[in-house]
Amino acid sequence: ELLQNHEQVTCTRCDDEYWSSISCSNQLSVIEKQKVNANHALTKARKMGFDWIAHIDSDELLFSQENIKEIIRQVEADALRFEINEAVPEKDFYPCIFNEKTLFRKYKTQRRKKLAQMLGCKKSFFAECYFRGHTASKTMVKVGADITCLGIHRPEMVTGPLLMENSRRIKLLHFDCCGYDAWKTKWSLRLDDKSDSWRKRSPARNMQFNCFRDAYFGPNRKDDLLEVYRRLYFIPPYEKFILRCLDMLTFIRIDRKLFQGPISLGTEE
Repeated sequence: ELLQNHEQVTCTRCDDEYWSSISCSNQLSVIEKQKVNANHALTKARKMGFDWIAHIDSDELLFSQENIKEIIRQVEADALRFEINEAVPEKDFYPCIFNEKTLFRKYKTQRRKKLAQMLGCKKSFFAECYFRGHTASKTMVKVGADITCLGIHRPEMVTGPLLMENSRRIKLLHFDCCGYDAWKTKWSLRLDDKSDSWRKRSPARNMQFNCFRDAYFGPNRKDDLLEVYRRLYFIPPYEKFILRCLDMLTFIRIDRKLFQGPISLGTEE
């Protein structure tokens, strides 16, 4: 409702009527629906003459200390992969995750992660993984590139050479399950998933789902779910200190004024 009348934004309500209009089943998994929408958007972007396209989720932000438009103008590659940082929840509930989160995990080599574990950072890892969400980041792709299928994270089918460039100047901030409610909502949706999308998730991600499912159907649902959420996402103070020293955690300050209320997008500000 906030953006539906803005001239630079097209809002699409993905209800039964929408899925029927594009000859697609509403029984697909969340991931399959995202992929369908990404390619539907690619087709529209090509018809409307856009230059770039990216699939950015509602719990993600693009962040840069520079002007993103100027960075993109300098890109000669066909696709630009953003550096990923994952927000670290530090409390159970957030009125606005973008307005409060400042601490982020940084993606590092296996050697650096092993060193962190040797120094006592045990609770920061789950199933040997440092990140809780995806590590593939997201990729911005030139609409005119030789691709026939756009995936959620990157092009999946190409018909010609595709030059990929990694960017450290633009970061993808992933607020994966920041807050108990967001975490519960995300995994609750997957309880009803009748597809085989679990096969496409990593073993660690499926283990997270199993922890959620066991607590959800257990005798003390509320208390057990909260305990699992905290165990998965919270980092003890000592481990935060070690991870900061190893450059595996960083502080990123976001302009809070952007998320304090209804946003006026009609000006360059």
